Amino acid sequence: MKGPMPVWMFRFMEFMLALRDLLISPRRRLVAAGVREGSRVLDFGCGPGTYSIGAARMAGPEGRVYALDIHPFAADRVAAAAAREKLGTITTIVSDCATGLDDGSVDIILFYDTIHLIGDPAPVIREMHRVLSPGGTLSVFSHFMRGRRIVEIVTREGRFEYRGEGYESLLFVRGPG
Repeated sequence: MKGPMPVWMFRFMEFMLALRDLLISPRRRLVAAGVREGSRVLDFGCGPGTYSIGAARMAGPEGRVYALDIHPFAADRVAAAAAREKLGTITTIVSDCATGLDDGSVDIILFYDTIHLIGDPAPVIREMHRVLSPGGTLSVFSHFMRGRRIVEIVTREGRFEYRGEGYESLLFVRGPG
C-alpha cells in the first residue's frame, strides 16, 4: 500500500459507503460470512467501521472484533462508534499488513473494498492465512475488481480455497498453504 489517503478523501469515501449501505445490507453480508454469537472477526481495511460495528453486535459479548486500517483516522472513527454504542469487544489496529494477532486467533476475516488498493496483496494474504483459524472463512468483495481476478489473487499461493459466493461477496476457506 502507498500509505493512508488524505483525510478529506477518507471522509468522501465514508459518505459514499454510507450510501452503499442503504442499498446493500451489511448485515446480510456478515451473515453470509458466518458471523454469529461468539465469533472472532478481523475486519481488514475497516474504513469507517460499518462491518466492524455490525460484526461486534452480532458476535455479542463473547465475541471479539479487530478493526484494522492503514488510516489512523479510520481507527479513531471505529473507536468512537464503538464507544457510542458501548461495544467493548472491538480493538482497533493501525497497520498496512501486520495484525499483531496470534496464529489462528480469528474465525472470520472481512476484506471488503480493499483488495484493489493493495499493490502487492501476497503479504496481506499470507498474514490473513496466519491469523485465521483452520477451517476459518475469508470473505472478500471489491466494487473495482472482477470476481475471477479476486479468486486468482486469493488462491494463488494455495493458502485459501474458493468456497463460493456469499451475499455480494466471495467466500474462501483457509487452506493448508
